[in-house]
Amino acid sequence: MSIARILGVAVVAVAGVATAMVDGPRSIAIGGATFAGQVDAAGLVVTSLRSGGAAQGAGLRVGDVVDGVDGVAHPGVARLAAAAHGTHAVLHVRPRGDGQARTLLLHGGGGGA
Repeated sequence: MSIARILGVAVVAVAGVATAMVDGPRSIAIGGATFAGQVDAAGLVVTSLRSGGAAQGAGLRVGDVVDGVDGVAHPGVARLAAAAHGTHAVLHVRPRGDGQARTLLLHGGGGGA
């Protein structure tokens, strides 16, 4: 997994994806971050970060919300998992607190030239 910045957009490359399953996926780990679907959130909440991981390097913080994946609002774990297995995806992130929303480009593990 690696991270780079292209035109001011953080790019996270993902080598592996793990999902937690309880009556369907409830959380997913990508790039050193765990994202969980929560009833009170408008997307997937970052619930944990691995120190030095690609997600932390991209500027994600615990409490941030991924509220869009490839233009689809209020994504669930299944949508993020599918995006991570593809070649790339555009994530819209609403930060915790008063920070400004931002866009991340996720490079997944899917094939392609």
